[in-house]
Amino acid sequence: MYRIQLQHKDFMVINKGPGLGMHDEGGEPGLVNRVKMDTGLELYPAHRLDKMTSGLVLLARTPVVAGQLVLPVP
Repeated sequence: MYRIQLQHKDFMVINKGPGLGMHDEGGEPGLVNRVKMDTGLELYPAHRLDKMTSGLVLLARTPVVAGQLVLPVP
């Protein structure tokens, strides 16, 4: 359902498959919690993808980095 594409000291790049939500749903862990459980890291999404959308997701390793990765809306 997901693959770790890149691990950096400040963030991870995850390739999310379709059908996997970002957050827990119906007692099933979402992407963020699955990666947390598999890696033992505390992670913070910098953005999200819809459940049926596949693609790359950026997960920060700290709240400070998450704030730096989020771009302001013009």
